[in-house]
Amino acid sequence: MLVEIVDNRDTPLGVMEEKQVHALKLPHRRILVLVYDKKNRFYLLRDGKKSSFSPWRLPVCSHIRAGCAREEVALSLLKANLAIRPRKLRPIFPPYYVEELCEFIFVYGALIPPYDSPITPSHMEKVALSHEEMEFLITEYPQLICRYVLMCWREGAFVRLLK
Repeated sequence: MLVEIVDNRDTPLGVMEEKQVHALKLPHRRILVLVYDKKNRFYLLRDGKKSSFSPWRLPVCSHIRAGCAREEVALSLLKANLAIRPRKLRPIFPPYYVEELCEFIFVYGALIPPYDSPITPSHMEKVALSHEEMEFLITEYPQLICRYVLMCWREGAFVRLLK
């Protein structure tokens, strides 16, 4: 997949294959979407085909394809991963740069519309967790959670989403 290389102000400089961008440790973009429902439960997914050790991850955790809008990528992945179409995406933070990952992170929240019921592809497992259950899982079993979920938790994204 082609991704945009950006400068320290998130201005596009060029386009390169994702693997090359990582190998050269060049700054690029990633979008994360925290999905929740009216009961304030957060949805996490994991790939059931890989193994039982596959980490729980956010429904949308992806590089942003070159030339695509962030929201377009997020909505497309929400439809593919959970079969939902939220009315809007809510920015949780301004974009921020994570130096160790060389990524500008864009974090959004998406409320599951009342007319949608999250359905996952057959190879994926889905779980809906309350804030207390998330806290327990992250505190007691952080090895079962992908780094982006942990990062959002530490940054307070889950709490900000419910305010």
